[in-house]
Amino acid sequence: MLWEFFARTDPTAPPQWTAYFTARVPHELVTAFATALATAPDVTRGIEPGCIPLQPLADAHWSTDPTDAGNTYYAPKLQAWVTYGALSEAIEDGNPLPGLPGYLSWAQTDDHLPHHWCAAFSPSTPQNLVTAFTTALADPAPVPRSALPEGSMGHITISLPR
Repeated sequence: MLWEFFARTDPTAPPQWTAYFTARVPHELVTAFATALATAPDVTRGIEPGCIPLQPLADAHWSTDPTDAGNTYYAPKLQAWVTYGALSEAIEDGNPLPGLPGYLSWAQTDDHLPHHWCAAFSPSTPQNLVTAFTTALADPAPVPRSALPEGSMGHITISLPR
């Protein structure tokens, strides 16, 4: 992991929630999460009424998995996924109930290749923070790059400045 965010109610307490980002998660996604975290009134509460983290993906016309409708979304070109479901026990969370679902997102250019990047959000991660991530992920606006990600040719659109 390159980035790990968490919240504690006390410096000696275990994390209430944890979010992890691997090295190649696009900085726009980490920035969206960090900005939402910095402006959140209370980062120790996980459930936010009316905040549905997968909604930005549905609004952006991402496809749902027919075997897991409403819980797994695929980007239009199938290079990114977000799923709401079981997570590894290594994902730290302060909720005492076992087996609660969380959010996992990843990108890969081919089913036979390793993931290009991954992000994981424990079950108690505030939903508004996860929503900030999914909103940025679904944003179709071009992003500047000085170098193209490895293996991305054929999966991206290159726009030159005018």
